[in-house]
Amino acid sequence: MRVTINGEATQVDADTVAALVTQRTGRALSPDGTPADGGRLGLAVAVNDEVVPRRNWQATALTEGATIEIVTATQGARNECQHTVINHAIINHAIHRTGRPAPGDRRA
Repeated sequence: MRVTINGEATQVDADTVAALVTQRTGRALSPDGTPADGGRLGLAVAVNDEVVPRRNWQATALTEGATIEIVTATQGARNECQHTVINHAIINHAIHRTGRPAPGDRRA
């Protein structure tokens, strides 16, 4: 199916967010979205401007024409700070792309 990933139109064989992440990273995922090898992924995913919690990656289907943002955490960010950095990156990208805040953006 055709989707847009990080602003680039592309063809993917994945039907869920988990399958896409596995395809893009080459790492198998557990049902809760964590790497099966026990390591860290450092990724966040948004589909159509909605952040998809890792625990929902397996159940989140991809559809033709979906807009997907895959954001990689930067070194030094940890726990709550990491989530804030990732969420702001997705929100800022959505604002830049569409000219309007992403759904759920509570910033003034």
